[in-house]
Amino acid sequence: TSLSEDDHPWFNLLRLRYDVGENSTIGGAYTDRIDGNNYNRVASVDARLVFAKLYFAQVQIAQSFNGGAGSPLGGHGGPHRTQLGIPLQRDGHPP
Repeated sequence: TSLSEDDHPWFNLLRLRYDVGENSTIGGAYTDRIDGNNYNRVASVDARLVFAKLYFAQVQIAQSFNGGAGSPLGGHGGPHRTQLGIPLQRDGHPP
């Protein structure tokens, strides 16, 4: 449903992932919702890195963008939010 009830929202999603070495990966994602002049976009990059087949780290960073004239999502330009997560774990089993 459109915020204005006059427009038809568009949704987009893109996900890419690439193998790095034998057990590690790096990837990215992009999502988009456009509703008239309002929008919500999120871009992220992530990786899973394996060390010595015993330790691994998962890293993800994401940025959101909201806005548009009259948007309840934060107005023109809207708030931007960035998140970063990096857990490091030991895995007793090879990935």
